[in-house]
Order: sequence, then structure tokens, then C-alpha cells
Amino acid sequence: MPSWPSDGDTDWNAAMAAFIAVGHYADGTIKTVGRRPIAMVEVENLAVGSDISSRPIFASHYAATLTYIGIMTKGTPAGIDDSNTVVLTIANGAGTTIVTKTYNTATQPPTSDFADLGTLAITAFTADDYLTLTLTCGTTANMPAFTIIIE
Repeated sequence: MPSWPSDGDTDWNAAMAAFIAVGHYADGTIKTVGRRPIAMVEVENLAVGSDISSRPIFASHYAATLTYIGIMTKGTPAGIDDSNTVVLTIANGAGTTIVTKTYNTATQPPTSDFADLGTLAITAFTADDYLTLTLTCGTTANMPAFTIIIE
């Protein structure tokens, strides 16, 4: 992947054109036009009732506008009900929630499918920030492996 052009590049204009062509604006921010994923993060198949606490999942040197966060499951969830919920939260480095989704009896995670996590509370991703994942599962809740898609 081309990097930000430097003064030492023999053809600065060509270096800048290559950098922009792979998904950056001239100021270094990431292009999100056309809803291309910024990142796809794999999350392992956890044991029943297992949790993840503030796991860093994405960081970037560049600022971006977040437009969407969803998940794509790789199997069938089980044991999720009103007493054994699954709460999935994506937060920024300061700990502010960007999006959270609670799965229960009425709202089940998808089965081997793609689903939106909902409206983003924050869309500005600042340069040099990072995102974290917190996943809290009830005693019998079994979330399959999944991929987080960040656009």
C-alpha cells in the first residue's frame, strides 16, 4: 500500500496520486465514499457465557467518518433469551459508546448472515484514535464466531 509522499520522493506528484488512488484524500484522511469497509475484524467463537472486555479492535493514524458498523456471524447463536442476553458494544479510545446492540428473545443475532448494529452515536473517528469491543454474554448465551464490519 502506498504511503504518504515525502520530500524525498523523486516524483512527489506520482507518489501522491498513488496514495490517493488507494483510498485516501490529499490531506491523508480515509475515503469512505461508496461505503467501502475501513476494517473487517474477526472475533473468535467464545465458550458459552464468555465475555470480552474493552478489546482494542481497530486503530488508524488517519481521521475518518464512520458511516456503519455491522456484524456477519459464522454460525448459529444459541441460548440467547431475555435472561441470557448478549450485549455488543463498540466504543472509541476515550470509552464513549459508538454503537451498542442487545440481543435477547425478541432480537436475535443473525445466523450465518450480515446485520446492522444500529445508529452510530458518534461518527467522527479522529486521527490516532482506536476502537474497542466489549461483548457481555449471559450464562447460557453462545455467540458464534463473527466479523465486525466497520465502514
